[in-house]
Order: sequence, then C-alpha cells, then structure tokens
Amino acid sequence: MKRNLLTTLMLAILLVFGSSEMWGQILTFEFSGLTGSEVSAPSYSNDANLTSSIITRGSGNDIEVYGITSVFGGPPTAATPTFDPAAGTYYAAQNVTISTTTPLATIYYTTDGSDPDNTDTEYTVPVAIAGTTTLKAIAYAAGFDPSSIGSALYTFPTINEVADIATLRIGATDGTIYKLVGEAVLTFQQTFRNQKFIQDGSLAGILIDDPTGIFTTSYNVGDGITGIIGSLTLFNGMLEFVPVADPGVATSAGNAIVPVIITATEFLTNFDNYESQVVEIQDLIFADGGSSFANGIVYPVTEAGLTDFNFRTTFFDVNYIGTTIPVKAVNIVGIPNERFGSAYYLTARDAADITRTPVIPLGTSGIILAILLISAVLFIRRGKLF
Repeated sequence: MKRNLLTTLMLAILLVFGSSEMWGQILTFEFSGLTGSEVSAPSYSNDANLTSSIITRGSGNDIEVYGITSVFGGPPTAATPTFDPAAGTYYAAQNVTISTTTPLATIYYTTDGSDPDNTDTEYTVPVAIAGTTTLKAIAYAAGFDPSSIGSALYTFPTINEVADIATLRIGATDGTIYKLVGEAVLTFQQTFRNQKFIQDGSLAGILIDDPTGIFTTSYNVGDGITGIIGSLTLFNGMLEFVPVADPGVATSAGNAIVPVIITATEFLTNFDNYESQVVEIQDLIFADGGSSFANGIVYPVTEAGLTDFNFRTTFFDVNYIGTTIPVKAVNIVGIPNERFGSAYYLTARDAADITRTPVIPLGTSGIILAILLISAVLFIRRGKLF
C-alpha cells in the first residue's frame, strides 16, 4: 500500500498492546519516513506473543509500506517450576520447595519419575525426600499454556553407621560413606585445611580434613559433635576422615580432654593405636634446647635418657612458635601424627602442653630417708634388739 506524506517524513511505529487482556484489540500503526532509502523497523514482541515487523520505502513524497507482519502466537506459557534445594547428592532428608514465577499458578508433581499433569498431586507444602528420587513438576495457570516440566534428581548414597572412632578407623578407604553415630570430642582445630582432631571413649582419635569447608558450624575445643558423615582416606600414611555434610550444632560443650600417658616405646611400637589421640609422654629432653621453635621442623627428643623419637611443629599458628625450646626435662601433651607412612611425630597443641618435669630436690629426698632410718632404729630399740 502507498500513502502520501509531507516532503520530510519520519518513520514512527506505535504498537500499543499489553498482555493477554489486549488480545483481539485493533492495533493502529502510523508510518512516516524520509524519501529514498529503504527503512526497516525492528521486530517487536511482547508477553502476549505478538510479533510485528514493518518495512517501508520512500520515493519523492510517497512512502511505500510493503511489508507488515503481525503474528499472534497464542497464549503465553507458564514458567517452568524450580526446586529448592536444587538437585544434588544429600546425606540427610530434605524438604523441597517447588515454585514458579507465574502468578496464581497451580503446581502438580510426581516423585516416581513419570511426567506430571493436572491429575497428579497438587503441590501445597514442601515435599519430603529421604531417598534417591526424581522429582518432576508442572505449572498450570488461567490464560497460560501449561509450563514445561521441571525435573530434579536427589541422590542419597548408602551410609554405613559406626558406633565409635575405633570402629571407624578400621573402615575402608575406597570412598565408602560412614556415619559416626556416637559423640566425639573436639581436641584441636586449625584453619589450615579446616582441620580438626576428634576422639571418643573408645580410646581412639582421628583427623578430620575439610579443605572445601563442608563444616559450616563453628566449634570450640571441648565441644561434642554427633553424627559426622564422611569417607576415609590415607594421606602420607595418616588416616583422615573427609566430611560430606555439616553435622550441625554441638551436642555438648566443655568436655574434659584427659591425655593418655604412654612411653616413647609405646609411641613408636604401637603408633596406630594412638594416632590423632591426645597423649602425654613424660621426662623428655630436646636435643635442640635453647634454640627456637619454627613451623614444620623436626626436633629430636629423648625420653629419660633412653628412647629417642621426634617432636614436630606440624600445627600452624600455635602460640609456641618462635619461643625458646626448653633445655631441661619436660612433659609433653600432644597429638601423634605421621608423614610418609613411617615417620612418627608428637605435636603439642599449644604452649600449655609443654611443662617442666617435676623434680624432687636431693635435699628433700635425703631428709625423708633419714627420717625413715631414725624411725626404724627407734622401733628396733623398743623391741630390745639392742
């Protein structure tokens, strides 16, 4: 079609329509443009699924509109439902919320993997999921076509429950998931790899290595933690428990941590019995007494002048780094740890773990001996042996 316009013409397109309530309305297009060159207006579409495109060409005072395309695509489609929490691997039951951005939509869902429609279960409350499940949902709303089907797979691996750390320590390091059912007490933690040491009444301990920060709950030394879930791995001979879920708030606090007193010989010959557990070895002399502690250094020590083994500053940012190594005999409370499968070390958790070995003065022992001798002589004389 052609329309006579002013010498200076300008192309203007006015599309006045909104959403579904404008369907069936008459749309008015008004055109103007400069003479000469072809002018193509961009296509336009909106949520009512109307798409329009217009092409004009001017010549002199005439403008020719030779292409008008307006297409109604029918009613819009409801938004696909989404799930919270999202699909993934979980180790505890989840309550899944399903939602759609389409106002006043009704959602229907299935949990058996089949495609839902409006004859299936209507969503009204979060869906409880405790085992591996494919959850599917669809949204229906007046004036909209049904949505696409949303789908989410929730995987729940097999979890093997163990009663205590002693039982956990003999588990497989093949990716098997274990749940420590009993409560364990936190004995030490450091920011490096979010590592934590725990032990329990089975007289066993283990290192929790959490480089990705699976534990989101904060704990204090002495806190009891129940229900830790993870897998076992060996790193340089050290058995580690790698968590897969946050165990939640502490189940107790202020638990006393009493070290097991062992000898250096027990430490060396039965190391696996004590690895990661808080122990105490007494009457130790540092070969490097008088120098200063530094991180990651091995310091030879001797127990009672007889058995040699190694103290190592394995833990970062502990408060004795940079302090003077004791010259005289000390008792050391610490956590046995290893490297390379055969290098065994004792590491103190803080400066308070290193204390002077009590010494009975010679003068006092002499006085005690003299008193005993005098008492014996007096007793014998009263018995008329002299």
